[in-house]
This record gives sequence, C-alpha cells and structure tokens, in this order.
Amino acid sequence: MMLVYGVTSNATTPEAQTGHNYEIDFDYSLLDMLNADNAIFGFTAYKYNVDNYMHPTKNLTLNNQSDMDIWGVESVFRYQKDELSFSLSHTYTDGEVKDLSSGDTYDHFTSNIHIFKTDIDYQLNDRLYFNYNAEFVPSNKIQNSWQTEEANRAGYAVHNISTTYSPVSLSGAKILFGIDNLFDKKYQRHTSFGAYWGDTDSGSYEVGRNFKVKLSYKF
Repeated sequence: MMLVYGVTSNATTPEAQTGHNYEIDFDYSLLDMLNADNAIFGFTAYKYNVDNYMHPTKNLTLNNQSDMDIWGVESVFRYQKDELSFSLSHTYTDGEVKDLSSGDTYDHFTSNIHIFKTDIDYQLNDRLYFNYNAEFVPSNKIQNSWQTEEANRAGYAVHNISTTYSPVSLSGAKILFGIDNLFDKKYQRHTSFGAYWGDTDSGSYEVGRNFKVKLSYKF
C-alpha cells in the first residue's frame, strides 16, 4: 500500500522520460614499453541525457520538470611486475539541468567532481600479501536551482590498509586483517544526501576508522 499526501491532478498528460547514452573507450598495452608482466592504460569518455525528467518525490503535480545532461571521463593505469602491482585512476563527472518551466540551467549533483584513486599490492612471499588503497577527492563548488550562490563541498582523502596471510599449519585457509579509513577522516561523499547540494548538516558522514578481520577456508 502506498500513501501519498498532497498530490494534485494534472491537466496535461506528462511526457515519457527518455534518454540516450554515448560512450567511447580504448585500452592501450604498455607491456613491452615498460618491460612489465602486465601494463595497460585505459580511457573512457561518456555522455548521457534524460529528457522530461520527473523527480520521484518532489513532484506533487506529476509534471515533467527538467532535462538533464551528464558527462565525464575516466582514465586508469595498471602495472604489474614480479611481486608488485598497482593502479592509478582518475574520474571526472559534470552535468547540467534545465528547468522546463523557467528555462533556467543549474548544476547537476554530479557536477565538478574529480576522484583520484590508487591501489598497491605487494606479495612478500607465497603466504603474505599487503595492500594499500586510497581515494582523494578535491573540494568543489555546486549551485542548484534554489541556491542564490555556489555552495562548497569539502575535499577529503581516505586511506585503507590490509594484509592477507595463509598459515602453513592450515592449508586452504586465509586470514585477512585490515584497517579502513586509517586516519579516521570525517567526510561525506559529494553525491550523498545533503552533501550533493552543499548542506552537510542534512546528510550523514561515512564510517570512520574501522578494523576488520576475516577468516576464509577453501575446501
């Protein structure tokens, strides 16, 4: 059962939401150039749109509200040589929304976001592995339809470490110990509720420093 309060009838029939997605990508091998066991660079560019968008909750008259265009690029470099492997990646997203009633344009909540990631694995021996990964997001500004000036979204950096050990005395078993958010950073992802329009008080923060232990066994 669904209870809906405040919805009013619409004199016109809303248009169907429609959209298109365009994407181009390539991978280039750097194996011989870097004398590695594996090395590759990948790049992706994309764009998609949604026309006649209707917000699922903030739309009491059931009208078509906006047209949205979202675009971005992604790039990644992966390298592996002997016991060491690592990756570096960058993602950028941007977008624009056009209000169908006023014709005004404003930022989509994915606008102006850069995300840098790194992941490093090292195999010390046949039984012991180490991993470090991190995410870096610079601060940026966003302006929505109801804002008179740009709002700032604070940048953050999150670091995670872990190690995996296979004990000699128990063949097939693995023990993982890790620490996520190593430096206990207080942060909000830029697309999370509240943060995506620049109001951190309306949203929730991601998990702080936390420890994890995992035991797995392969029969």
